[in-house]
Amino acid sequence: MIVKGKLVFQNGTGGYLSGDVRQFRGLYTFMFMVYMCLTSFWVYKINWLEQNITKLHLFLNLIVLVTLFECLFQLIYLGLLDNRGIKNNFLAFMINLFEVIRNTFARFITIIVSLGYYTIVSSVEKYHGKIALACSFYSVALAVALIVEDMRHNHIMLPSVNFLLSMPVEIANLSIMAWIFVNFKASLQHFKENNSDLKHKFMMQMAQVYAGACFSGIFFGAIETIVRLSDPDLDSMWGSTWWWDKYPLFIFTFMLMGYMFVLQPSEDSSSISKYSDLKDDYAKTRNAADNFNNDDILPTEENEDVARAGY
Repeated sequence: MIVKGKLVFQNGTGGYLSGDVRQFRGLYTFMFMVYMCLTSFWVYKINWLEQNITKLHLFLNLIVLVTLFECLFQLIYLGLLDNRGIKNNFLAFMINLFEVIRNTFARFITIIVSLGYYTIVSSVEKYHGKIALACSFYSVALAVALIVEDMRHNHIMLPSVNFLLSMPVEIANLSIMAWIFVNFKASLQHFKENNSDLKHKFMMQMAQVYAGACFSGIFFGAIETIVRLSDPDLDSMWGSTWWWDKYPLFIFTFMLMGYMFVLQPSEDSSSISKYSDLKDDYAKTRNAADNFNNDDILPTEENEDVARAGY
């Protein structure tokens, strides 16, 4: 006689979540509250200093809202899974979609800031193609990586296949990271040569926040790799699964909070985003006129140094 079906286990509270996954409910409850506070703070700042608002502030607001809904959908998904023992595919899709949006948009903001948007140029139209290509490649690669991660939890997958399908997102990450650091270096050099102390301070703070997030991710990723290699079965790690699975979300949150601190609307915002303080010298920059619009650039010869960061 052959019996077909599936085994379903209930935990001590009568739910269907395993002990390691149950920890995620508390984690996402906490993160939901954090992003509720961040959303309230950012909306308040935007409404209070409406005259100093730029597109960057609205972009950040979008990221905060997307992450807030991601946490909410995670709570609903885990609640239904615990009560019914059945995965909701729609919620799983929405969670992955929100994760792709927030990570891609965060990189988009960092790219345009490093290129000088908001401080040197009011438009990055010259780099639209490169930015679109980088963000599109990253978003598709991340989506594939998330699908692979979901399949790995539900199906047996060869390590070699898992590695190959996860490589594109790592390549995209490293490529974008290298481009951003090159852009930051060129922009900081530009402000130093032009004695733009306020803008140099702003760009340096943004670069420091981004560098801190990158190096934190590399550090914890290396530790995770060492721990997993020393304990392939992860028998001793089940109690800390919530950390090793979700530490990128913590790093992302701290990076976002750093961006919000640096970019928060203030009276200095109008000074940082002032593009016309050297407009009288625009006639001296013949090469810049060939590449940029008169209304798009702070017309100084040194902007050619910043423009080269987009190669």
